[in-house]
Amino acid sequence: MFSSHPRQLALVWSIAFLFGWAWNSWNLHILNTTPGAEHLVRYGRSLATADDPSYLRPVEDLLAPKSSTKAVHVFRTPGYGLWYLLIRLLLPPPTALTALVLLQCLLFATSVMFMHHTLVRYGLARPYVWTATLLMATLPMFHGFLFHTLTEGVTPALCIAVWACALEGTRTASNRWIALGTALWALLVLTRPVLVWAGAPLLLTVASQRAVRGRWRQVVLVTAIGLSPTAAWWLRNVVVTGGPIALHPVYSENTNGLFRPTHKAFWELAKSWGTKGDAFHGIMVPAFDAAMQGRIDSASAEAFLASAPLGQLTTEQRDGIFELFIAWEAFTRDQLAPSVHTEAGTLTGLQPQELRIIAGLEDEMKAYRNAHALHYHIVVPLQVLRTMVFHSNLNLYMFQHTYRGQWWMESLRWMSGGLHLLLFVCLPLILFVPGMDPRCRMTALGAVAYLLYLAYVQRGVEERYTLPVLHLALALFPFLLHGLVQRVFPAQQGPPPPEQGNS
Repeated sequence: MFSSHPRQLALVWSIAFLFGWAWNSWNLHILNTTPGAEHLVRYGRSLATADDPSYLRPVEDLLAPKSSTKAVHVFRTPGYGLWYLLIRLLLPPPTALTALVLLQCLLFATSVMFMHHTLVRYGLARPYVWTATLLMATLPMFHGFLFHTLTEGVTPALCIAVWACALEGTRTASNRWIALGTALWALLVLTRPVLVWAGAPLLLTVASQRAVRGRWRQVVLVTAIGLSPTAAWWLRNVVVTGGPIALHPVYSENTNGLFRPTHKAFWELAKSWGTKGDAFHGIMVPAFDAAMQGRIDSASAEAFLASAPLGQLTTEQRDGIFELFIAWEAFTRDQLAPSVHTEAGTLTGLQPQELRIIAGLEDEMKAYRNAHALHYHIVVPLQVLRTMVFHSNLNLYMFQHTYRGQWWMESLRWMSGGLHLLLFVCLPLILFVPGMDPRCRMTALGAVAYLLYLAYVQRGVEERYTLPVLHLALALFPFLLHGLVQRVFPAQQGPPPPEQGNS
């Protein structure tokens, strides 16, 4: 597939791998030698988060010879777990984590090489190609999750690969690119279903290569192959739970933990006035832990009310929400906590008191959204969008703590923040610049729609959620530059040749 410029591609791959591994190894070394940071690493091999056990533990349960759980309870799509499972079949846990982050660095380097190959073969100007390539290969704003055992360790690379397969499939009219892209898309969706939009340019390539009679048949076939593994997993979950269930079920009415439907009801209310996810969990987690230990924490109820904008809640609303919060704590203390010691280990199904709490919170939520429609529909999404766009994406501990304030660190922060803003601002421009490749335009449209979904619907946004968009935006940037230059100087630059380009 990569028959031309092999030395150039090898150089690109080597630079991307070395920088990705070096930045993260440096950060891991600092964490391993910093007193009090032990909880931020796992076995000293990878970065630990609250979410990563949900990816790693099912694999350990599956491989445990006498495990009673055997991962039957797992509902998170297993795409990322497959990466870890392949490694765990060969290596024990501590070494397996090192192999996993190494694999993620290898995959990242391959995606950078793949992007470079695609940009070169589309004949884009050499400065555009090498600028995009070296930025992605060297800047830590693109490497920040390579040592995390989370989906973001692989999804940016998979998104780049699917996009490149779509463009290469168009350029070469080769079915092997379509086949590879379809397989990678299926793995991407099984890993992170919300990124399903990344397959749109691949479907456009399939539709543009076929005769009218067989076009839609091929599109349906590729779509079915790309989505069938995730669909099969969802049907498995339906059978396990005995009824319909969300594709990514965060909440369960059968758990003995925090994430029962009552938690969701509080979160929907808090999202209405724009509470950030970390602030919300900073209130709910201590309140839940205290209730499980037999204490009612009224300070947490006050903190929840304080998270609303000043003056937007009436006295009646404040009293109602306060009572519902205390009722949730009382339910947790009096019913959920004792159930841990029963044979079932939890409460099965929603309890009458929970139903009353949820109904009360839904009434409060509707009243708030009706009274503050502009704040809910416009102001809060814009605030979330601003949070997503205005930062440097330098998430590693050493950038946020160890070296913060040093001149080189601040220089890197401002440069990364400027590039981050530029790439996100340029995404909507790609939709309107004439002459843009339709697959690039489709990718930008999917990315913009995804960002709007995060801003308006999800609202509790972490910077890792936008990482695949950041990578795709940089891959699209040379196409945007080409289109803008061609627009301003049409006599000096023609369309890129379909086969050979500058290298």
